[in-house]
Amino acid sequence: YISLWDAKKQSLVWSLNLGRDFPILAVKFVKDSGLDIIWSDADKNLMITEVTKGLLGCNANHLAGINSLYVFSINQLLPNALYPTKLDSFHLIAVPTVDSVHVFNYDAELLPLWSYSREDCNPYALPYVAWGHGALPDEPDNAIPVLAIAWDKLLQLVKIVEPFYAEGYLYVGYYKSNAEITSLYWASESVILITTSINEVKILYTEDFAMGECPQGFAGRTGGELEDAYKEVKQFTSQIVRIGDDVRTSYHQTTTSKGRHSLYLTQAGMLEAKLYKWNEFLEEQGSKNSWINALMISAELYSGNLKGFAEVSQQRNLREETVKASLKNFLWKSMMTFLENAKESSEDMLIKAQLTVEFCILISSYDLLFKTLVSALSLIHICRCRRYAVCRSRWSPYH
Repeated sequence: YISLWDAKKQSLVWSLNLGRDFPILAVKFVKDSGLDIIWSDADKNLMITEVTKGLLGCNANHLAGINSLYVFSINQLLPNALYPTKLDSFHLIAVPTVDSVHVFNYDAELLPLWSYSREDCNPYALPYVAWGHGALPDEPDNAIPVLAIAWDKLLQLVKIVEPFYAEGYLYVGYYKSNAEITSLYWASESVILITTSINEVKILYTEDFAMGECPQGFAGRTGGELEDAYKEVKQFTSQIVRIGDDVRTSYHQTTTSKGRHSLYLTQAGMLEAKLYKWNEFLEEQGSKNSWINALMISAELYSGNLKGFAEVSQQRNLREETVKASLKNFLWKSMMTFLENAKESSEDMLIKAQLTVEFCILISSYDLLFKTLVSALSLIHICRCRRYAVCRSRWSPYH
């Protein structure tokens, strides 16, 4: 059976009997509209099914299928409005199996395009795949569609230039972990979250990966980790999957992700991992009265030297636009807060005023500088303090 649930009402919408005696391994909608689904079961079926509503419930019309693969998850490449490419016109689907990864195109049928396998991985390790957009070691200023494949301790990035030719799949970067990778999700542009068999959660940045294809039998370590691994996980819960006479341990159905949020089933309950958005960080720093620290980090992010925030583009113009909008609002609120605090010393006021002016110039926010900050400062007669000469010398370059 495949069932559709209404999460808000916590009720069953419909249940579809596929007429199979084997358990379903994975299921996913494959179009932005309609009720076409792709699913797999433990009898090696990978099927496209059209679901229609009838008088007595739902009907299933099997459109296309393959009967030769144990498919553990189904991953479709979705368009990104910020980075349109020719791949957006296709329906590319990546699926991991017991001993390989396959890419199909769906258009009335499943058309095999490309496959990937490795002989140097643990034979009991299962592959995990995910589509995303990221900067590459040799293309740091662009975010392009990338297929990430995690297998055993290796994470390989694959760039697709021409999907209908084997030569169109390029190995563009790789990362080697200290333990087997048990889940893989894109948390944001260029940022990947993975978990490992030793109960770690790691944040990876694709631009820092090693270049090219990982050599067979590679035993070294690579860069790519943004910070130390999170190790306070009790135990990730796995699923035992029977494959013929064999069994495998899978994490495909005990972890999930949507955008920058990932959920993991553990022995202690559900663990949520969430990547910070830039404006959330500013709000937290503001609540801690750590606005100077926030401004310093803002400068690093604005210049492109700081990585890892959700929804901050790798492209310079998009990144600066995102940071500038949040920073202008933060600067205004911070200025109003300390201007209203009459107990602050004149020296503190001057330092904060100087920093605010410098950051307004950094982000080219002259409207905020001259139309609001200068007039606000004049209201408290900052130039009447005992350090009038110092204040004037600090402001004079900007007149």
